[in-house]
Amino acid sequence: MMYDLLELHELMRHLYWLLADPLPLPITPDYGGPVVRYADGEFDSHLRSYVSIREDYRESSLNPTTSIVSIKLNDENIQEPKVLVSGNDFYAFPRMDSKGKRLAWVEWGHPNMHWDKAELWVGYVSDDGDVYKRICVAGGDPTIVESPTEPRWSPKDELFFITDRHSGFWNLYKWVIHLVH
Repeated sequence: MMYDLLELHELMRHLYWLLADPLPLPITPDYGGPVVRYADGEFDSHLRSYVSIREDYRESSLNPTTSIVSIKLNDENIQEPKVLVSGNDFYAFPRMDSKGKRLAWVEWGHPNMHWDKAELWVGYVSDDGDVYKRICVAGGDPTIVESPTEPRWSPKDELFFITDRHSGFWNLYKWVIHLVH
């Protein structure tokens, strides 16, 4: 079964699989209204899930909880998405490597905007799908104001990203464990 197309239902904020079957299959719970929102993301074929950004307004309509979640892709029952990363105000660009063993993402906190000050992180993913051993790749040095963006894994699982480090202009960088070139 192919899982390469998702649709976000605007009114209910459900994510649906669009399969060959004429009826879309919901993959997120029915929360009784638009209290959970999803954005950005990609498939994780290793754990058969969809990794996405989630804004959750169930506890507060003014201050949503923002996190990176993993949504299981199965035909049986719809489960609450698993929180992989949380604790900061904003997240973007969740990107899995080709083996499903590392997740890269960008995060930042209020009052900063992503283009002002952000951090690029890589977390290692366990066989159970939990993120552990988090490493700040860029943006973590308090003496440098930078805003890394657009992380992408190459076919060789090398992490490339753009940042304005040092010059104030966007440049392409490659992360080598414990080094950035």
